Amino acid sequence: MTKKDKAIQELCDSLGGDYKVQDIDLETCIYRDFGNGFDVEISGVYTTSQKKKATIYLWCVGEGHYFQIVRIANGVARDEIGKVVEELFAYSEELIAQGYDSYKKFWLFKTAARKERAWCDCRMK
Repeated sequence: MTKKDKAIQELCDSLGGDYKVQDIDLETCIYRDFGNGFDVEISGVYTTSQKKKATIYLWCVGEGHYFQIVRIANGVARDEIGKVVEELFAYSEELIAQGYDSYKKFWLFKTAARKERAWCDCRMK
């Protein structure tokens, strides 16, 4: 086990039993499945540096290999990762309460929001 392997495993263990080290898109990350159609990827922590900040991605997961980034938290200190992940979990539960309880519904919502933004942007010109 390399020093980086040991460091990421220690961080993962400190976050609790719901987390696991996993390779995602050729990067060793920490992963947690919320069990509600959303999960998080904690990126940028495959290092021995305690000062390196994490990037945390909240994903909406569809059947097969369909994924949509819902929210990104940048520059998260190691001692704040657990807190930020819990905030993202709460946000995912809010989305579900608002009816975005599947990948398809969330994707349609995001697509409509992008179209609305594009329409507003062109009206501002």
